[in-house]
Amino acid sequence: MKPKVYKSKYQDITKLEGDLLESGYEKQGNTMKVHDEMVELSFFLESHPKGLPNWIVELVSLFSIEKEIDINANQYNAIVVISTEKSIYLVPQGYGFWAAEKLADLNFGMDFAERALKEENISVKAVSYIQRNKMRGVTNYKKGQNEFPQASESFLSVSGIPTHERVYGKNIDCGLGVDFSKNYKLDSKDPTVKQNSLLAFCRLFNEIDITNDLKKNSSIPRLQKLKKSSPLHRELNDELLRIIQSDSYEAELMIDINRIQLIGNKLEIMISSDKLSVYIDKGEKIKQQTKQFIELDESEIKKYIKTNSSVIKSLDDVKFELYDEADEIISKNAKFSQIIHCEVEYKGTVYLLQNGYWGYLNDKFFELLHKKISEINEIVHFNDEFNIQYISADKGELCGEGGYIEEVCKKKDSIKLHKRNVNVSGLGVEIADIYSKSKDELFAIKRGTKTGLAIYSFEQTILSMQALANRKSFNVFNELVKYNDSSKYDSEKYPHISEELVKKIVESKKISVLWLIEDSPKFAKEGVAKKRIDLNDFTSILLKLKIVDWYSFSRECGYDPKLYFALDKPTLNP
Repeated sequence: MKPKVYKSKYQDITKLEGDLLESGYEKQGNTMKVHDEMVELSFFLESHPKGLPNWIVELVSLFSIEKEIDINANQYNAIVVISTEKSIYLVPQGYGFWAAEKLADLNFGMDFAERALKEENISVKAVSYIQRNKMRGVTNYKKGQNEFPQASESFLSVSGIPTHERVYGKNIDCGLGVDFSKNYKLDSKDPTVKQNSLLAFCRLFNEIDITNDLKKNSSIPRLQKLKKSSPLHRELNDELLRIIQSDSYEAELMIDINRIQLIGNKLEIMISSDKLSVYIDKGEKIKQQTKQFIELDESEIKKYIKTNSSVIKSLDDVKFELYDEADEIISKNAKFSQIIHCEVEYKGTVYLLQNGYWGYLNDKFFELLHKKISEINEIVHFNDEFNIQYISADKGELCGEGGYIEEVCKKKDSIKLHKRNVNVSGLGVEIADIYSKSKDELFAIKRGTKTGLAIYSFEQTILSMQALANRKSFNVFNELVKYNDSSKYDSEKYPHISEELVKKIVESKKISVLWLIEDSPKFAKEGVAKKRIDLNDFTSILLKLKIVDWYSFSRECGYDPKLYFALDKPTLNP
């Protein structure tokens, strides 16, 4: 056995056994006492019949097989409970981790990692990229790389060589729990080998107790998880439900249905889009009335919740059935929070919902964020030529940044690209608002400092870079040239751009954001006026993370990013 270890949130074995019983686990045999190590072991088992996979029915029908295929197997799940003098640990088998995770100390795995792993010995990390299009990823790191860790990364799990390799094995995986690579031959036919393996297995948990009391070897940017029983956890659930049910646009909330799931410290990919059903857990009648199969899509989830808002009083009412590739049910009652990743700013603090738990980012995360933002301060520029008055309107071509763009493009040097959309996988994307011929530079114009709109604006710029970085795949050149066809497009709205110039535009390596600052916040307006601004002064963490995302993505794609600031001077259209 290579143990996957969780630490119980309970110190009272009676409470733990009571919860296991409620989850369908029954104690098997007597508690085993290993006096040499002062450890006690108990065995809990759950079983249920496995259904006939849909693929078998399909293939039997296809091949016209008349012989009945008998499958009377059971799914067995188990949890071994290990009690030391200091702690209680859980070692699940099968799908036992679903129950184990509900009973686990939420921060044990990563706390253990900070004590058992030195930073230079971390080889693999599972990361949540805060504010990234790809919110989850796995990155392999080699020793000596300077990019470990990075701003905007919250670690879900880490793997590496432990300091005490003799005790813990050559590698450990730390997430909610800890996976140990050392194999204990508890089923050996040799009585001596079996007894020695048992003693070594029990000794492991005493060693874990010792490591738990050590000073940290490393500091890992990560989420500090909240207890589900805490009032704040319930408040955040209520706030998230309010946001989802509201018709107002709040960009601070970004939901990502995790196709990549961290299950038992391992990444499992939910590939199929038709293997997720949702229902309201308020009795069998309501369950059957509300149950439906849906796609793994944010809008589908939101739509379902809004449609059933009269029944849903808490996000805990929303449950899912998850299926594997063989159509076997992984979980019959996965909570909304278990398969949803989102970010919510609540009372001035950013909280993340990950793998069923709310939490907040630790000091190491913010240390890295501050450092990265300070680096981005070096590409901030001020140019008086951008501080211009322009006519603004509530609608039409002069609405929003439209009026500013029209005024700037009166200069022959500026080429208007505003509203020339490029089709990127069915989505219309502007590659930029303006192109400067003299600077060979693309500009995206952003107005205002409201967090939601600012985040959205930087996100659009990232999409623009994605289109340009893959310009051949998305046929960007032809997509821009098509607007020269005056029979299809208004020539006043879309002035003619020569093909030679379009070629220069799509090949430009300078992609900048011009941010027009209004009266609020005061520090921003004064900073732009004095040509001295520190992005760390912005209070919204989500906004700063999005700026980091934009900057990092620019560099990754080989672009030279700049962030310009100017004062917003609109004049209302009479």
